[in-house]
Amino acid sequence: MPRRRLLSSFRRIARILLVSLGCLLAAPAVSMAQSPTVLVMRIDDTITPVVADHVEDGLRTAGGLR
Repeated sequence: MPRRRLLSSFRRIARILLVSLGCLLAAPAVSMAQSPTVLVMRIDDTITPVVADHVEDGLRTAGGLR
């Protein structure tokens, strides 16, 4: 009888540890999914048509991240 109780207690502890480990492993994935993304563009010179196209591409990319 005591051996059965010991195995039952061991199984309970093992389940608690496995659930805790699963929660700890899942937590970074959840927090990363909720963190915002920031795109930064810096223009140090005159805005030429080539630079304007680059800005437009960046805005299009940023709009698609939502």
